[in-house]
Amino acid sequence: MFWSVARQVALLTFPWALAARPAWYAVRLWRDPSLPRDDDLPFTMRVSKSTARGLARGIAVVTWTYFCIAALVTCGVAWSAWSGLRAVGWVFIAGFAGSVPLLVLVVTFNRPRFLVIPSARHLTRADIKAGVWTGRPVRQGVQP
Repeated sequence: MFWSVARQVALLTFPWALAARPAWYAVRLWRDPSLPRDDDLPFTMRVSKSTARGLARGIAVVTWTYFCIAALVTCGVAWSAWSGLRAVGWVFIAGFAGSVPLLVLVVTFNRPRFLVIPSARHLTRADIKAGVWTGRPVRQGVQP
């Protein structure tokens, strides 16, 4: 009895803890334009530097993706208690399926602009291909 309850509690809390990290990082990136630097990007384990920069630009979409995954796991665990979660689960499946193409658009083309962090909205496709990552605001007369 204890282990089944403990397993359900773990299944309910772990995905939300996993979704909290990109949410916390998204708030930090959205508020502080001097923050995104190559040495502190959270997605540097198995992706190239340009992909990590793209994921940092699209951190709002990454957060939504993790949120949908956490909600799907929660719906799956609580499915036996209330069968009305089937419709809720389909909503989050649709949200997850819609977030993947949005993430590809943000990483590749830096579009749609309202989903890109404010300090990187000015980057063009040529800047992204050239590897320009100017997350910091440029002030006249000051060397970066």
